[in-house]
Amino acid sequence: MKITPFRIFDKLIDFSFNKNGLFFYQVDLGEYFMEYWISKEDKPAILLLHAFGPNGKYSWRKQIKVLSKEYKIIIPNLIYFGNSTNKNKNYHIQEQIKAVTSLLNHLKINSFILGGTSYGGAIAFELLYNNNFTIKKLFIINSPVKYVFEEGWEKIMKDFGVEKKSDVLIPDNYLKLKNIYDLINYKKKPFPKIVFKDIFNTLYTFQSKERKLLIDTFKEDQKLLKHRTYKSDIPILLVWGKEDILCPLKTAIKLKEHLGENARLEVISKARHMPHIERKKMFNKILLDFIST
Repeated sequence: MKITPFRIFDKLIDFSFNKNGLFFYQVDLGEYFMEYWISKEDKPAILLLHAFGPNGKYSWRKQIKVLSKEYKIIIPNLIYFGNSTNKNKNYHIQEQIKAVTSLLNHLKINSFILGGTSYGGAIAFELLYNNNFTIKKLFIINSPVKYVFEEGWEKIMKDFGVEKKSDVLIPDNYLKLKNIYDLINYKKKPFPKIVFKDIFNTLYTFQSKERKLLIDTFKEDQKLLKHRTYKSDIPILLVWGKEDILCPLKTAIKLKEHLGENARLEVISKARHMPHIERKKMFNKILLDFIST
């Protein structure tokens, strides 16, 4: 295998996960084939659901060090991310719920703190809605959940020269990948184009058709989700990058109004769609304060 800057970065993430007690597994669950990272320690569990990027470990790489001290971490690759897949080729969000539920049942984990970022946040709220597990606390990061504002997306698609969201989020070449990275980050990444080419070839070519179908189908799912009532007695934390373009702050405000008094909104400035990556120290402080009290 050719050694490249991104592959070195990828191996460093694996090393960091292992150092902090997380190990990678694959399991055939019958209808689903799932990949996941999990801590071996017997501690209170925390389940982390990733964004619509390549897979789970990249979404949460800057949280595992602080979380692993007190929690048993589970980070699955949702279906059609990494090598996780669904034999029935179903692309609705409920299929993600079934896959995660199947994995948790396999692991015999019934009680946990739940976190989700972006796409993973919508899945997290559906897990809460289904009420099949004891979810102690819930936190999400820049996730539309039940509120999607199309006007912003219309401009984004026009700027990208495409007609569908899926063609923005799952680009067909590495130059467009650089554009999406610039869109979701407050500060542009000063990486040379060769780095984005390596990321694209490594992470965005496998199961790309299936991931595009997930996005296209999620538009249909929104017709159901917008009518959901997600009010709950458990503590809920909403963390938002103030300058997010994909999922603007008004989404968080409407969601906070919907959830009521037990929901708390924290806004992080100088961050867009990934405040937990861009402003990790501030985010981690907010998160630890929420889950430890």
